[in-house]
Amino acid sequence: MQKSARKKPPARGVDSTGSIGYSTLRCRGLKTEMEIGTIGNYYGGLSVKESYGSYYWSIENHDGDNWEEIPKYLYDSLIQFQSDLNSSETRG
Repeated sequence: MQKSARKKPPARGVDSTGSIGYSTLRCRGLKTEMEIGTIGNYYGGLSVKESYGSYYWSIENHDGDNWEEIPKYLYDSLIQFQSDLNSSETRG
């Protein structure tokens, strides 16, 4: 079986209000999931999510995501990193 090419990361951007674009933010019920940067592997990249007041990260693998709980300060730092990255891409 031939493997398909690595998934192309979603377009990143910040809208006119400074919010992170919908293409990088997925909401599933009470879970908010976001891709961070361009780091990753053949199957996908680094994502973080908040679910019911707990924070997680994962790098997608051949069998999906394996979420690991992380401290809030790390989650906040990764979100800030992505926000700064989006801002720098918008400014050119």
